[in-house]
Amino acid sequence: MKKTKDLDELAFEAGSLVTSIGVLDDFVYEYFVNNNIDYSEKLSGLITVIKRYAEDHYADIDELNMFGGVEKMKEFATLDKAIELAQQGYAVYPLIENTKKPPKGVAGYQAATSDQNTIFAWFKNHPAYNLGLRLDLSDLLVVDIDMHEPTKNGRNSLVQLFNQGQTLPSDTYIERTANGGVHYFLKYAGAKVRKVDVWPGIDLLSDFTVIAPSEINGKPYAPLGGRTLADIKPAPQWLVDKFGGAKSELDVRTRLYHTPKEVYWPFVR
Repeated sequence: MKKTKDLDELAFEAGSLVTSIGVLDDFVYEYFVNNNIDYSEKLSGLITVIKRYAEDHYADIDELNMFGGVEKMKEFATLDKAIELAQQGYAVYPLIENTKKPPKGVAGYQAATSDQNTIFAWFKNHPAYNLGLRLDLSDLLVVDIDMHEPTKNGRNSLVQLFNQGQTLPSDTYIERTANGGVHYFLKYAGAKVRKVDVWPGIDLLSDFTVIAPSEINGKPYAPLGGRTLADIKPAPQWLVDKFGGAKSELDVRTRLYHTPKEVYWPFVR
């Protein structure tokens, strides 16, 4: 006689399906990133439909699960990530749920911190807040590739750069954005920049960015390929030369101001 599965088993299986489809989805995006091929777009659309069905199925099961299952785990996922980043020395700050805007009383990325007490105070009563990462204090650059505007399609610009021999490291940390674009995270110690449409659909950011697990309209920012910020590679020289310039004395002072004294004090006494 076939065993009837309980709700926990069904929830686990549905969750595994969602995870597996997510891995496949990441592979399609990575395949595009590595090979600059447009054919991934049709497959990606199909995967999105299947994944949505699986997620809905998972939610329907989980609503019947008296323990709350994954929803309980997801509730504080952003706080957990914020604390994890802070422990690694990154400065983070909150963003209003479903937006890229800071909440009232928080001065945007300028309020970013790695102080865990401050971070906990931000998120404990607002677990659905999105998460922002300050880039300049960690010498990071994000290459933001948007793909949602026909006249400013970063995908096409990326292919053109590739044809000119100007490529981005495919093994760096990369996130898929909520609007279907991608964020390349790169090491960069130059002057702070925020330039829009350096190439059509491609922005360069070294001040701040939205980061996973933030969501916009139910669509999450998500890492690709299982990589983490520890995998970030240096920005290629051709990209540094595009806007170049050494970090100013003011930039250095700003970084020291936001760095806990315990980090640099042993080197200056």
